[in-house]
Amino acid sequence: MKKLGFFKLCIALLILVVALDSYGIVSGELMFRYIFKPLITPILLASYLISTIKINKLYIAALIFAFIADVLLLNKSDFFFMLAIISFFIVHLLYIIIVTEDIKSYKRRDIYLVPIPFLIVYISVVLLVYNNLRE
Repeated sequence: MKKLGFFKLCIALLILVVALDSYGIVSGELMFRYIFKPLITPILLASYLISTIKINKLYIAALIFAFIADVLLLNKSDFFFMLAIISFFIVHLLYIIIVTEDIKSYKRRDIYLVPIPFLIVYISVVLLVYNNLRE
C-alpha cells in the first residue's frame, strides 16, 4: 500500500515538473528549463523502481543515459551536444536490446501489424512538418 501511495506521489510530481518545464519552454524562462528538465528522467526512474516487480537493469541504464543526455543538452556548446547525441544513441541501443528480448514472446504476425498505426501517424507528422518547413 505504501508503494502505491509513493507511486501516485511520483506521478503527481512528474505532472507538476513537466508542466513547469513546459511553462519554461513557452515563456522563454530558461531558469525553469534548467531546473525542471533534468528532474523528469529521475522521477520516471523512481516511478519505474516503485511500480515494477522484476527490475530490468538495461532499462535503468537507458534512463540514466537519458538523464545524462538531458543535462548535457542544457549546455549550448558543440562538444556537450555531441556527448548528448552519443548518450542518446546508447539509450536507443539499450531500448532496441530490451524490445528485441521481449519481442520473442509475440507472434510474428503481430510484430508486423502492430507498428502500422504508429507508422501512419509518424509519416503524417513528418510530412506535415516537412511541408511547413518549405514556407
